[in-house]
Amino acid sequence: MRKSFYRIVIVCVTCILLNGCGTTAVKDKHKTGKEVREDSVTETLYNNLPDEIVDILSNNAKFIDVKSKKSATVNTLELKDTNEEIVFGKQYWKSYIICDLDDDKEQELIVKMEKPSEDSYLDCIYIFDKQDKNVYAYLYSNRDICHVYQNGILEGTSGAADVMYYKVAFNREKRSEDIVAQSIGDITRCTYKINKKNVSEEKFYRYISKFSDEKSIKWSDLSGF
Repeated sequence: MRKSFYRIVIVCVTCILLNGCGTTAVKDKHKTGKEVREDSVTETLYNNLPDEIVDILSNNAKFIDVKSKKSATVNTLELKDTNEEIVFGKQYWKSYIICDLDDDKEQELIVKMEKPSEDSYLDCIYIFDKQDKNVYAYLYSNRDICHVYQNGILEGTSGAADVMYYKVAFNREKRSEDIVAQSIGDITRCTYKINKKNVSEEKFYRYISKFSDEKSIKWSDLSGF
């Protein structure tokens, strides 16, 4: 009788140990929400960007900051604000868009950066473009790039009625903008242009409706990457 009792105890203990180990193994397979999100961001970036831009994010590779004309990395990118030099470290790279802006069959990385400073809240946008084996970073304000459309057209604004739709081209330390449509407002009226020619308001909005909000690319979270 005592032997039977011992056998029952041993079996129970063994089952408990096995179940415990099994539970631990199952838990190990489950990633946290943050880990899943980071894996998703990593996969999206790595699968869609040129290797040279991926190296900037994963291996801290250097790129050329066109504004300062200096080499920089994700942790040494500097922006002068009046007398203050702001370093936009990787933790301030908040969101991104991937799009072929200049129709060269390679994707550019557009990054929105945000950082509090002593007196204000600084934000800006950088476009990273690969040329040959180098990567160039071009600085834009948030107003310069309000929307990015799937066809590579950018929308910028300088006021309530001043809106510009344009394409960009990059050539090392130089960049150029080709305005495809524009509305210019003053106190009394708005002027509408398509390819630098004056058009009616109706024709203007009909033209931009071809790539309007439903085709704009949403910003994706990059914080913590």
